[in-house]
Amino acid sequence: MVGRFGFSSAIAFDAQHLQPLATWAFLATLTEAVFIEGHRADDAIPHALGHSNRLGPHSGVYLITLSPTTSETQKIVNVTKYIWSHRDYRPWGTTLPVQCRECGTPQQWAGMKCSDNYTFECRYEFCGWDPVCQEFVKPRGTYVVEKPEGMQVIPNGKLPSSSWLRFCLPAKVIEADSEDLAMELD
Repeated sequence: MVGRFGFSSAIAFDAQHLQPLATWAFLATLTEAVFIEGHRADDAIPHALGHSNRLGPHSGVYLITLSPTTSETQKIVNVTKYIWSHRDYRPWGTTLPVQCRECGTPQQWAGMKCSDNYTFECRYEFCGWDPVCQEFVKPRGTYVVEKPEGMQVIPNGKLPSSSWLRFCLPAKVIEADSEDLAMELD
């Protein structure tokens, strides 16, 4: 779509049920930076994300850009994914489970950071307890979130406990069919 209509870049959101109201601050700041101030979209997005306090918990953002190649029939599509992270309930952009896998108790996890990983432990005092044996038969439920490879932290979040993360997906070379080329030449 980006190449077919002659755009150099496009923005997409990954929320299953996108709420446009959550996107307005981001889109207004991005529009001003790109169209009025003349910045490139990939340079303006981190700044725009920093001004959007409702978008992060609601949706991730994708920036899709085209890069030229030496071939007239090929284009390179670059996709950068931006996801919101919060150390207590969305570490490295991963939403924590609602309940413990061991005991099934709804949770507000007790977390701690070790290096680049976050380990969360069930807070229920009887997690792992067997009422028949009257003893703890399993270890307390834990959930580990590892830092994804290639993830970069964008340090301009509104809260010290949250930030946006940038992840560049592998570039793809696409063949432009004759219809796409004809549209670009017109």
